[in-house]
Amino acid sequence: MRIWPAVSFSLALASSALLLVAPVYSSGSGGNATLLQVNGPRILIPLAIPLVVSLLPMLSRRRGVCIGAAIVLSAFCIVSGFSIGLFYAPSAVTMIVAGARSPASSDGDVS
Repeated sequence: MRIWPAVSFSLALASSALLLVAPVYSSGSGGNATLLQVNGPRILIPLAIPLVVSLLPMLSRRRGVCIGAAIVLSAFCIVSGFSIGLFYAPSAVTMIVAGARSPASSDGDVS
């Protein structure tokens, strides 16, 4: 297993877990709430997108999959940057590194 895609997936997993349990909303009366409390179960879909995208390069050893995942993660960070996107920026940067460091041909390569 290549290390950079695994690190990217781990960072995305940590970001999703943090966003589920950390209080990211606050009210004027001093109350705090999590994404799950405010938005309900529907928030699980946007939180799962970076997880699925960062998992794909771990399942496929092709360089194109890794580069595509880096592009999709970066786009996700930009599009959702004012809400949850910035939490996934470390995962996107790590996936860019994974795409840049992956060999052009991975036939039989175990790096």
